[in-house]
Amino acid sequence: MKRKILGVLSVVLCFCTLCSCDNLGGGAKTSDAASGKPIVAVATDSDESLAAEAYSAKIGGDLVRYNLSSDAVVAVLNGKADYVVLDEYESQEYIDAGNKLEFVESTEHKIEYVAWFNTEDKELKNEFNRALSELGQEGVLTQIKESNIKGVIYTYQKKIPPKGELVMLCDPLFENILYYSESGEVCGTDFDIAKAVCTHLGYELRIKIVDFDKMFACLEDGEGDFIMSASEYTAERAEYFIASDVYSSLNYNVYKRD
Repeated sequence: MKRKILGVLSVVLCFCTLCSCDNLGGGAKTSDAASGKPIVAVATDSDESLAAEAYSAKIGGDLVRYNLSSDAVVAVLNGKADYVVLDEYESQEYIDAGNKLEFVESTEHKIEYVAWFNTEDKELKNEFNRALSELGQEGVLTQIKESNIKGVIYTYQKKIPPKGELVMLCDPLFENILYYSESGEVCGTDFDIAKAVCTHLGYELRIKIVDFDKMFACLEDGEGDFIMSASEYTAERAEYFIASDVYSSLNYNVYKRD
């Protein structure tokens, strides 16, 4: 997982930068540098790929794909590419590791996440949305995300007598957003926001881990009260379940060498 390997990546990137590696990625698809177009680097088959394609088209650039995001970063650090596209969590980890990257802008491409409820739970969904709105106005949602980007634990505190329990169905597959810590606990942006919402409403939060492909079936069977597991809104899901307002997004940012 990204969080576990980036400590090594800082050493790898610094070494590669000093050596000016010529064969990054073990088979990157290079474009014609003689065209004079700006070169945008991205990891092949990564979530950032679509964002990089859109950004490259926007600026009239050439897209170069590398096997790993670390190779794409090295390409920028070595002057072999002008820009690299990374998600906002990963980019912060590279910067924290000492790699000199300068933020350029956010791409138009992003993923927005919602919570899901059974259709008969409209009242709970409305409560959830009210809490999201109030936490957003207080700046809590922003603080939670920024804390997770920086790798800092955020705890929302509000003293309200608990009035019950809410069960969140999830599968901790998503580094930084929802994952297992080294001690085996569920953590990440989704977890912190779900806990803040429940605390704000006076509920205790309980996590139930289920396979991602079975989450909606489990929700329908009443095994949990809501799903919050880096789930996007889709029209297909909305035919059978109801979604909360967007509570967080995953942005893809453009960086150049600092």
